[in-house]
Amino acid sequence: MGLTRRIGIVATLCLATAGTAQTGTGIVHYGGAQVLFTWTLESKTDGDRLPLYTCDNECEGKKHAKHEACDRSCDKKCPRERSTHYLLSFNAPETVVDLGEGEKAPSRSHLLTMGDDYSKFGMPRDAAISAALRAFKNKARESLGKPEDDDFVSKCWNQTPCSSSTAFVNSIKVVYRIDYELVAVENGQITERGPKRTLRWALHTVPPLAKDRRITTSEPAVSCACEVVQKEPSETGFLPGFLNEEEFAFIEENGTKRPVTGQQLAAAVSDISVQNMNRVVFTIGAGQPTKFFVPAGWELECTSGNGQDVQLQEDLWITVMPWPQRVQAFLAPVTIRTLCLEIEEPEPTPAMKYRFRPPSTPAFARLARGVRGSSFRGPWDQARLWVATDYATYAKMRQVLLPAPSRRTFLYEMYVAAKALAFSPTDPRADAVMEISLLTEPKNDLAAGAWLLTQHLGKNAKRTADWLRTNAATFHPLFSDPSAVPYVSYLAKTAAATETDDGVLAAIRLLTDCIPADKRAVVAADGNSEQVAFTIMSTSSATAATVILDWLEKTKPSYTSSVCLNVSPTLPESVQARARALATSSGTKSQP
Repeated sequence: MGLTRRIGIVATLCLATAGTAQTGTGIVHYGGAQVLFTWTLESKTDGDRLPLYTCDNECEGKKHAKHEACDRSCDKKCPRERSTHYLLSFNAPETVVDLGEGEKAPSRSHLLTMGDDYSKFGMPRDAAISAALRAFKNKARESLGKPEDDDFVSKCWNQTPCSSSTAFVNSIKVVYRIDYELVAVENGQITERGPKRTLRWALHTVPPLAKDRRITTSEPAVSCACEVVQKEPSETGFLPGFLNEEEFAFIEENGTKRPVTGQQLAAAVSDISVQNMNRVVFTIGAGQPTKFFVPAGWELECTSGNGQDVQLQEDLWITVMPWPQRVQAFLAPVTIRTLCLEIEEPEPTPAMKYRFRPPSTPAFARLARGVRGSSFRGPWDQARLWVATDYATYAKMRQVLLPAPSRRTFLYEMYVAAKALAFSPTDPRADAVMEISLLTEPKNDLAAGAWLLTQHLGKNAKRTADWLRTNAATFHPLFSDPSAVPYVSYLAKTAAATETDDGVLAAIRLLTDCIPADKRAVVAADGNSEQVAFTIMSTSSATAATVILDWLEKTKPSYTSSVCLNVSPTLPESVQARARALATSSGTKSQP
């Protein structure tokens, strides 16, 4: 398989001492209210496989007439010949789901009820729910054992030409029953009791213990560009283009639909004239009355010269008519919008010859399908595709694309391409594209900025935290616009969510050095900043907790005392004592 596992001595020692608790109790402080709770482990089952990385033999095409004749010589070199992947830096989806009364219809009804209870006690709903969930997760995860580091060295294991294979890690689903009661406390005494309630809660995560993790690889999925290939429908009654993520070209004739072949398409279209990188004109042939459908995402391959290959951005419907009706049809050729697939190649001209080709990858086709109905077109569309196909940097984009998109738009379209799995942040070529300085663009999209920061933290959290310190002043101009407050606080929340020392340090630098002094209190009051403070409830790192306490001590946001009363019990006593002292000095006495 080409995968080897390396587990350090520390991980081996952790195996012998991992916790096996099945139940436990806890308490959540929030202002004058507390949540008293007991958790019980109900079940632990296998979850879905989570993709880690791919071994990709991308077919460059134009070499073999049939895929059966293909070998690795028609493929690009796999970019992951040898690299190390750390599971704890892998951003696996760790989700909390309120299961309600059963597992078939998850909802947030119980959490909303908890929020209503808090509101009746004068507490803010969303912040209180978040504090409670962090405490529940911190306590319940003790049943799974302390997370161990683990890394996998991958080599190229996929030897099948024109194909890709994905490595997966298994996940687990753990279900807990949480019985809780909300009470009001004043001067150390319970003055009011809320209703007792029960929450069934599911945690989906990568197994924390190395011995429980399994790395598997998928069968190679062939995507050959050497010949025009059309797959058969996968089930009876399947209507290509409507019931599956992958859309198929098809023929509709005499009330039936069937997959189309390359020869049939060539007969239906008598001429393909690619006018430029953004427009192609099809001249329709004549013959038996038939209707053809070619979905957005299909490509036109240049078969003469070195002209750019292009991708259809709209669905193409072709109606072939008998000869007597063909004369009028010639007066109305079909024009379709296109985008260029190769940034380095010359722009197409009408003199170049082209032929149809299925999408190079399902991901590239996904990008076209996502915008085919859009009325708004611009350079951002081409930027998105070039990021995916050529890993084009912004500097390169500015040289060849006029008008060039803004850096903010470039970041957003890179994020869109990554969400469509058309751009891989782990590809070595991605490093030059994902410039961390893009974080400092005005009015950045929150999700795009958080995604970029997450990628840099995952690759090298210390280097990212150092960059934020050195370049902190470049964020200051953003605060001429009110949108900078939620943006920077959201970045900080994203960094703290890694629960690593350097991630928390990066979060605090975003909330201090990267903000003008007169704006820091405003940002600290934002709900995302409060989430940063909540990290102290789950971290076992004295370093991370100390950084957060330093920030709380200087800024003194309104939630300081509540956070300091809920620090993780796994922290050293000296850190817990400092937190209690800070809670007291912030106006709240320690509760029993």
